[in-house]
Amino acid sequence: MELAPYHPGLRRPLIRALDRGGAIPAALLEAADGPYAPCLEQPALHAEAAVCLLDAEGPCAAAFALRRPLHGRRARALLFLLPPEARATDRACRLDAALAERLQARGIGQRILFDQPAPAWLPSFRAARGYRELARLTAMAWEEPTVPPAPPPPPDVMVAAYDGGDPETDAEIADFWAGAFAGNRLIAALEPAEVAHFLTHEGSRLVLARESGSGRLVASAEVSPAGYFVSIAVARRYWGRQLAESVGLTAMADLHRRGVRRFDSHVDARNAASLALHRRTGFRPTGTLTAYVSPPTAA
Repeated sequence: MELAPYHPGLRRPLIRALDRGGAIPAALLEAADGPYAPCLEQPALHAEAAVCLLDAEGPCAAAFALRRPLHGRRARALLFLLPPEARATDRACRLDAALAERLQARGIGQRILFDQPAPAWLPSFRAARGYRELARLTAMAWEEPTVPPAPPPPPDVMVAAYDGGDPETDAEIADFWAGAFAGNRLIAALEPAEVAHFLTHEGSRLVLARESGSGRLVASAEVSPAGYFVSIAVARRYWGRQLAESVGLTAMADLHRRGVRRFDSHVDARNAASLALHRRTGFRPTGTLTAYVSPPTAA
């Protein structure tokens, strides 16, 4: 079995192989709002690295390291497409090793894997590759007929969507997130060019709050076009003033008008304030998941 870089020309035969083997239905692999289509169709835009395994009949498995930085910018999340068979662990290990090599060449030393879904090969893969528990998360979901009205922001604050296109604003967002996410075990700050990328190529919906007088950025909410809450950040001096609800519900209402009917979020199980915020805005727990991180790749 041969390792090779993944490219979009392998998409159709890979989907057929996975669908035929009962691993992942073709309809899910092809769904425009699903987790797989962006990497399968445009890996150069959505993946930091992409590899596949080829057998005698063509591609039979693939793995992607997603582009968004995590864990202090040291890591990238992985997405595996594997057949459900006894050799899945071996194939996952080979794909992980290939991704580690490619990420190391870009100065990225770790990978993160989430156990949702939790395939049968995951425990043996984690043991073989040395992955350790990084964080336990609570899965939250929102499904209601209408989005509740966003509470008004504090009198000295304005809330508005930002669609990108201004390098100075991108740099300001990057700087704000660097402070807001410092020390976070999963969420990491972005470089200004990365802010522009996720707005332009990933379709992220970003709502910002600014002080009316100074124009200073004091809160943000980022939601993916499929309704996944990436992050909410609020300057400390505005904690407890419903600014998180204001930017979060504004982003939800915008996407709801565009047809999104379900919103999802993964919250650090130790973050009582964030869990309470989600419940106040109508989210309900749907389960738990764990993030595992690889050992650092030797330089």
